[in-house]
Amino acid sequence: MNHERVKVLFIAGNGRSGSTILGVALGQLKGFFAGGELRRIWERGLIENRVCGCTEPFNECATWCAIYDRAYGGMKSTDPRVMLRYSDRLTQTKHLPMMLLRRNKRTCASDDQEKFQEALDKLYAAIHQVTGCKVIVDASKWPMYAYMLDRLPSVELYVLHLTRDPRASAFSWSRNKFYEEGRAMPKQGAFRSTLYWLAWNPAITYLWNRPGARYMFLAYERFVREPQNVMTEIARFVGEEGLPLPFIDANTLQLERTHAVAGNEARLACGPVVLKADDEWKQKLSRSDWALVSAMTWPLLLKYGYA
Repeated sequence: MNHERVKVLFIAGNGRSGSTILGVALGQLKGFFAGGELRRIWERGLIENRVCGCTEPFNECATWCAIYDRAYGGMKSTDPRVMLRYSDRLTQTKHLPMMLLRRNKRTCASDDQEKFQEALDKLYAAIHQVTGCKVIVDASKWPMYAYMLDRLPSVELYVLHLTRDPRASAFSWSRNKFYEEGRAMPKQGAFRSTLYWLAWNPAITYLWNRPGARYMFLAYERFVREPQNVMTEIARFVGEEGLPLPFIDANTLQLERTHAVAGNEARLACGPVVLKADDEWKQKLSRSDWALVSAMTWPLLLKYGYA
């Protein structure tokens, strides 16, 4: 397919690292479209019909209806369960070692991978064409999904590598959090969440922090500490400098509705939102979990400045 390429700012990193609020904040910039976790659009959007970031049910959102009309001829013209099977089969962590081995290679894709990538190519091109955006902000996080996007004809991929102290992430995984009212997010133990943190962060660095790739590292703690500087740097990173920022004061965002799919309830935020460090974990994370996570991650704690 021949499309004008669209910039996709992909927020890559581990879960519970602040990607949802960062994606919504970036979606306030002129020419930026906050898509939320687009890898989950088939399940959370078409199959389960959860609310869009605009608060309309996904299947009734005029923007997403127009996008699916453009991409596929309508929401009923593609089978979301088939797409979900492709996504589950092709973007799981078990594929990460092979992706690392093939970092610079354009190998022949399987039939399923070709079909999946063709459908994704149509989706991202349609988002660009319908909304007129210059940058799609995708908070999907998974490096395996970003690997797929990096091979789409319509996509010019920019990887924003978002990290958070793994002890803060482990604590967040133990708390009650919600996608939206009445829909609780799953929990994970400290050992399991830290294994993903250890697997994904070095992989993201290896795959995209190299000559010729578009890569930017960001600690979530820095984003909430100096959000205006960070958003200015991100806009410059994707070649969209000089944009007005959506701030009332140094740390208060003025948020308008987006069309973010999936992600936690922060994607539904509207109005003034104060960004501040969530340091509750420093008092409430158990000593055993603190010791476990610190021991598992100490080389990267030093590397990322969390020692």
